[in-house]
Amino acid sequence: MHATEQLKNQVSSAVARVLLKRSPAHLSPTGFGEFSYNLAAQQRLISILLVSGAGVLLAFPFVVDFILRDMSTLLKHSVKLPAWSYGGFLMFALTAGVGAALLWLRADETEQYALAEENVGKALHSLRQEGWHIRSGVPNAQTGHDMVLLHSPYQVAFALYIYPEKGHVTLFGKHLVQRLASRQQFFKFDLLEAAQQRAMALQRYSGDRLMIPVLVFAGAIVEVPRNPLNGVYVLDLNNLVSCLRLLT
Repeated sequence: MHATEQLKNQVSSAVARVLLKRSPAHLSPTGFGEFSYNLAAQQRLISILLVSGAGVLLAFPFVVDFILRDMSTLLKHSVKLPAWSYGGFLMFALTAGVGAALLWLRADETEQYALAEENVGKALHSLRQEGWHIRSGVPNAQTGHDMVLLHSPYQVAFALYIYPEKGHVTLFGKHLVQRLASRQQFFKFDLLEAAQQRAMALQRYSGDRLMIPVLVFAGAIVEVPRNPLNGVYVLDLNNLVSCLRLLT
């Protein structure tokens, strides 16, 4: 059983090296981001298969038509595909091609999450040496990315929601906004609510009586007037470790 699992991991690593833009996180000491890197590799593999399928669909009616022409010669009467079939195969091929492109873009986004998770893992390395128990790689079916569970030496539990956006993160009213140069924009969804939901999911998973939700921006600078916001601590890599220590 152990040998089979080891072989599976070796194959997964080889596939990831081919399909990802960089080495998967489980080849690094932190282990963070493994689930997301593997997910990105799967997404790229499916995208490649969809492109291959689109090529087959495009070529299929022409190959069949070529075969039917030879049959027509033997049968002494014309046998050919109806004209509408070419349009049908073209439509299916275009659908597969668009799906492949969208999935490839999704894989790029997944890799951004994986890199963010790996950077957070490096930042938390000092806490591990201080006796913190850090569990990464708990798959979240809702987001498709790593869930990170921390227990301090005093058994204070934290749920980390890692987000890869860059720029500056500030508060506008009751909502977090992203500032890039002179442009300011809202996030696609309520990150504070998402962090709360992730914390509740981790609490059900771990059985802890109390779970402190932490939203970590791995590539941005956080400038909020207070913490927590709606019960969620909003941090960046610069203040993550020091804040976690203070909360214990």
